[in-house]
Amino acid sequence: MAEWASAAQKVNELGPLLELPLPEYRLVPAGAPAPAGLVDCTALFPRTAIVRTLIEPGGLFRDAVDTAAADPTAAFVQVGHVRARLGKKVAKEECARVVLASELVRRAAEKRGMEVVDGVLL
Repeated sequence: MAEWASAAQKVNELGPLLELPLPEYRLVPAGAPAPAGLVDCTALFPRTAIVRTLIEPGGLFRDAVDTAAADPTAAFVQVGHVRARLGKKVAKEECARVVLASELVRRAAEKRGMEVVDGVLL
């Protein structure tokens, strides 16, 4: 993987190597009182894939928001979120950086005897 690749590209390349599904990025206009053009982004992973590979009996990893706590039928686990970024591309890129730094990626790499540093698999 090229070091110059965008964070979103790194997430897409690391996913299959770490046996993780690709996240779904949800982009929505930032809420009031934010000026027009600002975007919120949330990275969601399918809950079944996360449960199958990473959730231990003690519960979810610390930086995930388990949507199933409020709704047991929830299909996704929120791993990354950024608020009020200027433009969709910037919001998605920053959200992907949060995913790369997440405990989900760290634990998936550790489970396979690897390490991820700055989005690069070692």
